[in-house]
Amino acid sequence: MFVLPIFRGPNAFETFTLQCQLPYVLFTSLEEMKRNGSAAAPHFVLTHYSELINSKGIVLVRGDILQPGSLDALQASSLSAHCHQFYTDLNGAKAGFVRAFNHRQHEFDFKRMLDSLGHDTSKLYGT
Repeated sequence: MFVLPIFRGPNAFETFTLQCQLPYVLFTSLEEMKRNGSAAAPHFVLTHYSELINSKGIVLVRGDILQPGSLDALQASSLSAHCHQFYTDLNGAKAGFVRAFNHRQHEFDFKRMLDSLGHDTSKLYGT
């Protein structure tokens, strides 16, 4: 599992949770997850088709927005790109955020993760 933002303004964002159940990656708003726990409905799903990985070295990915009122195509594309950045940076800083989130929660720094996406977070949390 992991969390990713959808930026809705200079210092405004909504947090989405993502759960990898390959070949699927399920995205749900954090608010939906808080309300409904494991029964929370996904808002967006990525499906990975790996049949060509051995012969062509590629994986095809399809994204389906299941709750159109919760995000648009550009926001879904952003979630998809960020998901792949964090999960394919195997030994880099981005993957370190995923490992900390899942295995060393006390080391996970949400604000640093937001900063790693290139957004100014200086006004968040009253800082």
